Amino acid sequence: MFHMNNEEAVIRAFILPSKRDRHLEFLTSPKGRAKFIAQLGHFKHLNPKFAFSIAGSESNPVSLQQLLVAKGAGPKC
Repeated sequence: MFHMNNEEAVIRAFILPSKRDRHLEFLTSPKGRAKFIAQLGHFKHLNPKFAFSIAGSESNPVSLQQLLVAKGAGPKC
């Protein structure tokens, strides 16, 4: 049975299709995984169909969870 880890699931769900294989390759080594994680704060390859702005007043964990669940995320978002 195939088991997908969290990082792989995030890449498959939210990274632009043209960049997925490259970022999945980063996960094959500890150095590559660290590089991938380090660049997330300035990441440019997220699929824009999943991006939206939020108000500063909504940028706390409780509000973010409520917003994500309202948009269809599961209870463990």
